[in-house]
Amino acid sequence: MRTTTSHTRYENAPTLNNSGDNYSNWSQTMKLILHHRGLLPIVDGSLPAPDATADPAGYIDWYDKDQEALLQIVLLLKVEGQNCMHNATTSKACWDKLTDQYQGEGDQQLIYLLEKLLMSPLVNTEPMQPQVNALTMTVQQMASAGLPVDNKLLAFLLILRLPNSYNTLKTVLSSMDSSKATTKGMASQILAKECR
Repeated sequence: MRTTTSHTRYENAPTLNNSGDNYSNWSQTMKLILHHRGLLPIVDGSLPAPDATADPAGYIDWYDKDQEALLQIVLLLKVEGQNCMHNATTSKACWDKLTDQYQGEGDQQLIYLLEKLLMSPLVNTEPMQPQVNALTMTVQQMASAGLPVDNKLLAFLLILRLPNSYNTLKTVLSSMDSSKATTKGMASQILAKECR
């Protein structure tokens, strides 16, 4: 007899963006969800499928859990991500495909993150808070990948990435005592300017 499990979607869980720019946060949250549901060993491959012939009941139980894990993953993907996963028949295959697609490996991932950190300017046509948050998330991803970014460097990058309409603020922030430069302080000044 099969037991059914709830297909609850965690209301506050992030959905993986099509661009994958929130992959690090999404994957950490997914691991917690899968662990909470007792499914993580199936997804990470530490609990392989039992032999269907030697242990049919064990295989059916494993298969049901695998499909529950696959469903949990797919429910937290946007449509484009779901479309890419149609051929994934197991939760591990889906997870591995997402990891390969969005995390990359070693230097490839670091180059992508560095490009995001150094080359993408802040724009005044969008709210600053999400842009600053995205920059902070990129720095966290870089630290997770083994390349931490100094807080002072990030503070200076915030100044450099400001749009031209913030030139006065750029001048003020650039002339501050560099020993007092922090990301939090710079972000507060930028957000305060936006509110004026």
